[in-house]
Amino acid sequence: MTGLVTIPTTDLAAGDVLLYRGTGWLAKAIRLFDGTEVNHAGLFVDPEVGEARGQGVGRQGRDQSLADREFVLARRLKQAVPLSPVCAKGLSFVGPRYAFEQLLLLAVLSLTRKPKVTPVLRFLVRRVLDAAVGLLNEMIQRAAGARSE
Repeated sequence: MTGLVTIPTTDLAAGDVLLYRGTGWLAKAIRLFDGTEVNHAGLFVDPEVGEARGQGVGRQGRDQSLADREFVLARRLKQAVPLSPVCAKGLSFVGPRYAFEQLLLLAVLSLTRKPKVTPVLRFLVRRVLDAAVGLLNEMIQRAAGARSE
């Protein structure tokens, strides 16, 4: 039994979590790697939704956030607790910088879930790991350069 209830997206309140099932190729790839029914999440921060997008973590209107999805699950804690600290922390991440390093780490961790290996998956895994190594090399070089200055 979880401490969450599903609610209609028309009844959102601050602190509700939105779980999206998108229709694009990236959404499908995320679900393939993760093995779940959803591929994206957002936090309702009344009257907007805070979510990570390609250009960074930002906010957009509820209707815009819900558009073009196969479905969206809205979840709320069963027990009423103050969620303003959660919303404030979520909004503190808003900005142009996206957490690419964390995404790469998540991709590598997802690969440990023993997915069914197909030729396409093998190709994608190789591309992700090559990109991860390149990013890690850049991070190490930047860190070494910062220490020498």
